[in-house]
Amino acid sequence: MLPEGVRKHLECAREFLLNSRQSYVIILHDKVVRYDQIPAPGVSHYDLLFLAYSVKVPKYPAQTVSYRNIEKIDMERFSECLSEVDWSGVEADVTIDEKVSIFNEHVQQVFDIFAPVKESRVTKAPVPWMTPAIKSSMRERDRLYIRYRHTRQQDALQAYKAKKNATNYM
Repeated sequence: MLPEGVRKHLECAREFLLNSRQSYVIILHDKVVRYDQIPAPGVSHYDLLFLAYSVKVPKYPAQTVSYRNIEKIDMERFSECLSEVDWSGVEADVTIDEKVSIFNEHVQQVFDIFAPVKESRVTKAPVPWMTPAIKSSMRERDRLYIRYRHTRQQDALQAYKAKKNATNYM
């Protein structure tokens, strides 16, 4: 069920369609929002037929990700806090499951102080071409750039440029 104008254009091009070995199929005819016939005298003696679809791209569902930033933990204070924890519950004569549960609870409390759980909302789908190798190369490239910015040495700049070019061609 094509709109009348598209059907008319296709009937005008019937001779071309019958004499060519190509077949043209219009699917999602209810999604056609615009169509037209344009003369193309410099290209061919046939007219150019075109149509535009209105197709909705499915939206990526937002997800909430929980994480801890453990990179910025002050390890000295963290160790001090762990040494101040009362470990007698772990050493008591109870089952191994209870010992593990008590141990996890104590460690969790210390982590909550030094690296609280943060939540982030992810609204875009991860790109399929971003492989772990590319991510690793990008981290190395960024690390080399930071080293160059701090030292301003030419060998650091050359290492950064080489890694940048290698990363771009991955």
